[in-house]
Amino acid sequence: MELTMLLNKRRLVFDGGTGSSLVAKGLKPGEMPETWNLLKPEEIEGLHLAYIEAGADIIKTNTFGAYSFKLGDRQKETVEAALDCAERAIRKSGREVLTALDVGPLGKLLEPFGETSFDEAVGYFKELITIGKDRADLILIETMNDLYEIKAAVVAAKECSDLPIAVTVALDERGRLLTGADVETVVTFLEGIGVTALGVNCGFGPKAVKPFVEKMVALATVPVIANPNAGLPQQINGRAVYSLTAEDYAAEIGAILAAGASLVGGCCGTTPAHIGAIADAVKSEAPLCPKPVCRTALTSFRKTVTLSEDAVLLGARLDPAYAPAMAEYLEEGDTDAIVDECLDEACEVDVISLSALHDGVSEKTVLPALIPAIQEMTDLPLMLKVKSTEALRTALRLYNGKAMVMPLGSLAEAFPVIAEYGAVAVIPSDDREEVLTLAARCGIRKEDLVFLSASGEAGLSLIPEEGEDTLFSMTLLPA
Repeated sequence: MELTMLLNKRRLVFDGGTGSSLVAKGLKPGEMPETWNLLKPEEIEGLHLAYIEAGADIIKTNTFGAYSFKLGDRQKETVEAALDCAERAIRKSGREVLTALDVGPLGKLLEPFGETSFDEAVGYFKELITIGKDRADLILIETMNDLYEIKAAVVAAKECSDLPIAVTVALDERGRLLTGADVETVVTFLEGIGVTALGVNCGFGPKAVKPFVEKMVALATVPVIANPNAGLPQQINGRAVYSLTAEDYAAEIGAILAAGASLVGGCCGTTPAHIGAIADAVKSEAPLCPKPVCRTALTSFRKTVTLSEDAVLLGARLDPAYAPAMAEYLEEGDTDAIVDECLDEACEVDVISLSALHDGVSEKTVLPALIPAIQEMTDLPLMLKVKSTEALRTALRLYNGKAMVMPLGSLAEAFPVIAEYGAVAVIPSDDREEVLTLAARCGIRKEDLVFLSASGEAGLSLIPEEGEDTLFSMTLLPA
């Protein structure tokens, strides 16, 4: 049965920790857990079976770090052996259990913070997902702490698979990713890019992650996952010993269920005993129906701007339609000058409008160079004015976050791209019914559509699809 169908029936149980469980079985420091798929498959199969018999509805394949730059030419057989172990365990159990292809972080920082490019990251994720996608029920992208790496993994999954995608992040004690995104930004971005479920894993015990789960539940319209650790570890005789017993863990998970999590399991330090202690309580909970959250928001890699009754200031220095200097910089290919203009207005505005629409300039070539350069220097979200559908695809694929876009070409061509990568679409059209129908057909939520009024250049007024009262307002700051 498919993930969404099961969630319509009841809440679900993930399995627990793999790496920590294998350490208890003798995995040595520095030894990759994934190598046991070939060296000790009976241990991997046995761990899966123990979790299933404890009550897990979803088991994670032992592929968390199974990347080609780690495994070399043994990647394919290692991933296939992981799936073999999962399939044998499910057959032996006699239960209907879902297999999640487990996709962990690369362990490499992406540009601009590191040396790995976005396309390189997408390539690594695609290699792993391509090997396992035909034998899995969903893709679980977990323990992520960089929004851009999350995007690379989700893009890879969507470009080579039709499987449901679930994403869980590892937050610090402030509720932020390593690169600065808070819970609101994570949820806004993940819902925009179209994941099936989202949540938190690793890091801390259930009590510590509960406030983050509560915020995710309040913001999200998709099911929320909580796979925390069994408390904080202590080093005892050179081994990490986690603080929560199975009984203590179950008591704290009860509060997570009450907070509205739809899928609950465990991460580091959790064992089949921990999963067994929570399984009955989870399955007795009624399913949670998706709720409408009427919120229109865009993000950078760490900041969210929500469109509301408060005016949003839109910077125009990077739009040649308003700024003659920007036209000159585009003609000269002067990226440094464009970034300087961006920095000059960043302290005055909420969103920066970026356009490469100018005679003799290729949007498809220029935008991929400008977007990373600008996002390296400011955490403000961008509004991208784009005419070419090909340029729109390139720009949205590369953008770190959930952008706002003004598609100036064919909406029939632009909307599928916007739906795939997630964005707030600003529509310069008075024919709302036709636009809303097309958007719904492409899978774009009405909350991600705003319509320009005919108020002219001095004040761009964005209004809802129902009624004539101004709901969203954006003031264009003169260049």
